[in-house]
Amino acid sequence: MFLTTVDSLIPTVLSLLFYILFGFFVVLTLLKKFSLSSLLKSLAILFIILSLFQPWWIFFGSSAIPPAERTTTIYVNPGVMIKTIKYYGDTTFEIAELPDIIIMFLGAIVPLIILTFLILVFAIILRRTNKKQYALLLSIVGVVLLCILLSSFYFVTTKLTEISIGAVQGEAALTFAFESEEVIMQSSWGFSTGFYFIIIAVIVAIIALLIDIRIKVMQKKKLLSSKN
Repeated sequence: MFLTTVDSLIPTVLSLLFYILFGFFVVLTLLKKFSLSSLLKSLAILFIILSLFQPWWIFFGSSAIPPAERTTTIYVNPGVMIKTIKYYGDTTFEIAELPDIIIMFLGAIVPLIILTFLILVFAIILRRTNKKQYALLLSIVGVVLLCILLSSFYFVTTKLTEISIGAVQGEAALTFAFESEEVIMQSSWGFSTGFYFIIIAVIVAIIALLIDIRIKVMQKKKLLSSKN
C-alpha cells in the first residue's frame, strides 16, 4: 500500500456517478418504470458503495505553537489505520499497528458490504418478477446485515479507542510527543463519513422495507375482501 499527499480522484468520480445514477433512477420512478421502494433501495446501495472510499473514524488534533497537526483515520477499504503528522511544515505518514483481531475484523467488512450490496440488488430484481416474497425476505436480510455491520464497527472501534484516548467520540486537549518535544493539541475525534453513509443506507433501506410490507399487507386485505 502506498501513502501519498496527492488527493485521490476516486471519491470525486464516485460522487459524480452517484448523482447521475440517482437522477436516472428518479426519472425511471417518475415514468413508473421503477417503484419508490426500488428507488430507495438503489439509494441505499449507492451510499453503501460510497462508504467504501471514505474514512469511517477520524481523529484530528492541532497546535498553533509549535505548528503541529496529527490526524488518524480508519478505512475499511483497505482495512487500515493511517496516521498523518505535520510538524514544522514536514508531513509524514504512518500505517498504525493494530491488534490482529482488529485487522481481521476490518478485513471482513468489505466482503460483508459486497454481500449486502448483492442482496439488495437481487431484492430489486426479484421485486420486478413474480417472486416478490423472496424480494421482501432479501430486503430484511440486507437491513439486518447492515445493522450487524454498524453495531460491530461501533463495538470494535469503542474497544480500540478505550485503550488509547478513552472514548470513541469526544474532544479534549491531549499531549503528544513530537521528536523531543511534547505538544498539547486541541483534539476532536469520532465516527466519520463512511460510517454515517452506512447509517443513512440503513434508514433508507428500512423505509423501503416498510413500504414493501405495507404494499404486501394491502394486497392481502384486497385479496381477502374480494373473496368475501
